[in-house]
Amino acid sequence: MPLNSTRGAGSAKGFGLTSGGAVWDETAEVLVLAGGGGRGEFAGAGGGGGGLLYYGPVTTAASAPGSSGKTRNGTSLSLTGVSSVPVTIGAGGAGSSGPPWTPGFQGNPSSITVGPAPYSTTGGGGGGGGPGSGFPGGPGGSGGGGGGSGSGGTGGSGTPGQGYGGGSVTTGPSSPTGGGGGAANAGNDGTTGAPQRGWGGSGAGYVIEDSTTTVYYGGGGLGEAGDETGDYDQYGRWGFVGVNAPANKGQGGGDDGGSGIVVFSMDKAASPRLSVSPGTNTKTIQGTKVVCKFTVGGTLTIT
Repeated sequence: MPLNSTRGAGSAKGFGLTSGGAVWDETAEVLVLAGGGGRGEFAGAGGGGGGLLYYGPVTTAASAPGSSGKTRNGTSLSLTGVSSVPVTIGAGGAGSSGPPWTPGFQGNPSSITVGPAPYSTTGGGGGGGGPGSGFPGGPGGSGGGGGGSGSGGTGGSGTPGQGYGGGSVTTGPSSPTGGGGGAANAGNDGTTGAPQRGWGGSGAGYVIEDSTTTVYYGGGGLGEAGDETGDYDQYGRWGFVGVNAPANKGQGGGDDGGSGIVVFSMDKAASPRLSVSPGTNTKTIQGTKVVCKFTVGGTLTIT
């Protein structure tokens, strides 16, 4: 008489099997992005983009100005044996509201915890105040721009590779301000000639939220000089002075920085085993992938 299988339902998870028999290898492509930094007060510098860590095979989009196109942490995360992944989403840092020359506030960290291991990103640095003398940008995932004759804040605080430094101003106390650093390249320095303020560094682009669209995350904020206005360009660099960055892209602020995001992308065979909470977060099928997107803190549950 043939032997019956001894592999029960409790062990099926260890082999990545779903109830329908499809196989998931129990790995995930993951993007973890912190909140961006806020702008400094009184013609202040742009905030730095939130720190970005990516785990997966895709390279950063080389089309972004100055982007290295390098792979970031190019190995997908293993979720074998993991039943839940706590997720924290960092808020953006506030822009300074005074008194004059005070720096913007640093963004807040985002993180996931896989088993005993935390994967955490650092908030973007606050932009330096201006235009007085010597107002440096704050350090962070990407650094805030420098105000006055201040230097840009350093990027990559915490885990290396999260972002780049902010732009500096080295030509005197009456000079304008540097742009915040971005996830793909550094912020630009302020200049004495038009347009005076430095552009923020570019965000890093990934196709992860859906199966076709490149989204740029963690762009740096624009340094202020007068009343220039604009908008985000396609690379996530902020160009409005005095307006908050939108949510869940981690950009440095023209005023308040934008909040972060966490995205998991897995083979869609994993879908029956996955749920997200609270309901503000989403699970969707995107082509051959199931995408779990966290815009607020919560939990990814794996059964």
